[in-house]
Amino acid sequence: MTLFPKVGILVFGVLMVFCACSQGLPGNPPQAPETVSQGNASSEQTPESRPADPAPAAVGFGMRFLEALQRGDIAEMETMVWSWEETPDALSYWETVTFRDTFTASFVTEQTSEDYAVIQVSLSIEDPGESPLVSGENQLVLTVGCPPFGIGEDVRVLSLIPQAEYDLNRSEDPAAFQVWTFRSWGSVEPFDTAAQIDRNILLNYVVTAASRDFSTHTDGWSYEPLEELTQAQIDQTADRYFGIERLVRTDAACYDREKQVYRLFGRDGGYSSDRVVSNLELPDGNREVVIGQFGIDPLELLPYAKTRYLLAPNGDGSYRFLSATQEVFQP
Repeated sequence: MTLFPKVGILVFGVLMVFCACSQGLPGNPPQAPETVSQGNASSEQTPESRPADPAPAAVGFGMRFLEALQRGDIAEMETMVWSWEETPDALSYWETVTFRDTFTASFVTEQTSEDYAVIQVSLSIEDPGESPLVSGENQLVLTVGCPPFGIGEDVRVLSLIPQAEYDLNRSEDPAAFQVWTFRSWGSVEPFDTAAQIDRNILLNYVVTAASRDFSTHTDGWSYEPLEELTQAQIDQTADRYFGIERLVRTDAACYDREKQVYRLFGRDGGYSSDRVVSNLELPDGNREVVIGQFGIDPLELLPYAKTRYLLAPNGDGSYRFLSATQEVFQP
């Protein structure tokens, strides 16, 4: 008896782009996309879900993962995912999912990189069990690629997330961008007022934001950061984003006592498996941005916590942080 007595998977698109560890474009010139589809196959059949010509490695890897998902082979799935640390039974919630009885596979490949693929997937669910999926059709995005920071050279499954959340995190919404960059500095704790935020995280965010806001060389979302910032610029930025009129940190490593300026020192945020799962404008004009935290699930589908950020519009396209509340679902 298989774990998934009823299976329904539709893979309807593949878009591949460069990964950080990519060696470049394949030698052959781009060719017209190919489409392969197979419908009404029973759950006991293994679908031929790859194109006739050899597919890039990342695409083939992603399709093999989906085949393991169809078979209910949790052990195989666990060998194909990537995570910061070992998480035994992290994918066991898939054992509670029941799929419908039709398997259909069709996809289009666009020749680009060997080691990164974004695959759009539709899962037809009968009973979502303990997963965050819903009964009926679920549009998801499977990402395959190299682990971040050059940790490994072999492709792995990096995530399987809802299409809507994938699109949301690719948007250039200012409120979502502010929350994302704020968390990239390690600010994951809830707060009722800005005074409760870790002072080093606060300074790092303000210095980085000021280097962007006061840059004289900007082109949309691209800019040449300002390397040295005055106390007045730091204060103005702290007030803009946190309602803090004065932020004096002359004891900080980034403060140059001789020039009396704060230095950027190549600051940038870190990697995180968190992502925006909701971004709503409230009736009072404030914005609520919800971040899902997925450290336990290597597929980044089942959150262990969500943090809701409340922000007030500044009237210039930016927002001021008001508070952050957290709901934890798993220990």
